[in-house]
Amino acid sequence: IRALPDGSVLLQHHTLYENKLFKYGAAGLVYNINMYSVPGYSQMWYSWPQVDSAGNVVIVRSGLNSSSDRHTLVDVVSPTGTVQRVWDTLSMAQSSSAESFRYPGGEKFAMEPGAFYVPICANTCSATNPVKVYKIAIAGLGYDYPRSGWITQPGQLNYVALGDSFSSGEG
Repeated sequence: IRALPDGSVLLQHHTLYENKLFKYGAAGLVYNINMYSVPGYSQMWYSWPQVDSAGNVVIVRSGLNSSSDRHTLVDVVSPTGTVQRVWDTLSMAQSSSAESFRYPGGEKFAMEPGAFYVPICANTCSATNPVKVYKIAIAGLGYDYPRSGWITQPGQLNYVALGDSFSSGEG
């Protein structure tokens, strides 16, 4: 369960054959989305959806298409349940050869106003094929939620730590 800025909640229900995302508000069910059902894709893998300050839900999914290529998809779900594809790795594939793109998993992405950052690797992630972070422009996207007020509390000490023992001279 994840609280949303408007007081509603996001609930994920997962079984062996389906994974649904439900939004409940004061009046009851607002929407439900089948996370495993994406036209043109068979197997789906996804990350836990992130929410922005306006209540938009960003979902990152990877799946196998009809050519058995693995691609990463980014969808935005509006507060009323409208799903819009905002980015995918189909355009990144080389037309001469099949290429797979993987989202490494977990909640390792972030949002800022008008942009979303997602880590992806081509084919299999490894030291020789590292994960790269892509910045994706998404009109109307806000900060990730919850972004609490502790960041701007009056009297808070501003502190930045950079480096490690090697860079500080300890070697």
